[in-house]
Amino acid sequence: MALKKDIKVRIGQLVIPKHEEFVLLTPEEVARALEIESWIEWSAGQPGIVLSTSHDETSVAVITPRGIGTCFIDEIVKL
Repeated sequence: MALKKDIKVRIGQLVIPKHEEFVLLTPEEVARALEIESWIEWSAGQPGIVLSTSHDETSVAVITPRGIGTCFIDEIVKL
C-alpha cells in the first residue's frame, strides 16, 4: 500500500502532529524498536523540527521536546 504524500518538507522545517492526541515516534535505532518499552510520545500542538527524510519521502526523522524519532510524512503538518 502506497502512502499518500500530503506535504513536502525540508530539513529544518517546523512541523506538528496531525493527530488530535499524539503520535508515537519510532525510535532512531529501528532494529531495536521491539526491545524498547516505551516509544517517544509526540503530543498534539508541540512543534518539532525535521532532521531528515527517507529516500522515498514517506517518513521523516523529527526532533521533539521529548526526543528524536521517525514518523510517516502523512502524520505531520507544516507550521
